Amino acid sequence: MRACRVDCDDARFFIVRTPHQKHLSSAKVHLAVVLVVVSTAYAVWHFFVSETPPPALTTAPAQPTTEVATTSDPVVDTEATGLYNNGSFVGPVIDAFYGVVQVEAVIRSGALAEVKFLQYPSDRDTSRIVNDEAMPILIQEALRAQSAQVATVSGATFTSEAFQQSIAAALAQAEK
Repeated sequence: MRACRVDCDDARFFIVRTPHQKHLSSAKVHLAVVLVVVSTAYAVWHFFVSETPPPALTTAPAQPTTEVATTSDPVVDTEATGLYNNGSFVGPVIDAFYGVVQVEAVIRSGALAEVKFLQYPSDRDTSRIVNDEAMPILIQEALRAQSAQVATVSGATFTSEAFQQSIAAALAQAEK
């Protein structure tokens, strides 16, 4: 056993350490670092791989919705375009990785007047949240463009790409 003498504010302290106590304190530091790294890695993995965040990161429960987003307000002058035959045209079912997407295009006065999602990824909480935000944007953009040439919605890449493919096929059926 060795003793160390430390002077501190005119008081003398003696600290007694054995050689293996020094090893234990560095082992404790290493253990703490490993625990922090592992818990951080788990939280990151859980965030990217799992459909729900870890319990500590959850702020409020998601409200499940089963409504299909639709709109019937044409954005473009329907008399001037006349690109399509009137009627309802259903696009094919397209795989969107987390589920499938299928849309119906409704043509009135020769223009795209309404878009309905017949199927979309909705069996996971994250899918419902993402698609509840993305679907109205995709519909609005398709009505504005009067085509399948819509921008991809950030955070909903797979749904956006599947939407573009399904509506493109539906509009191809409707072409004059």
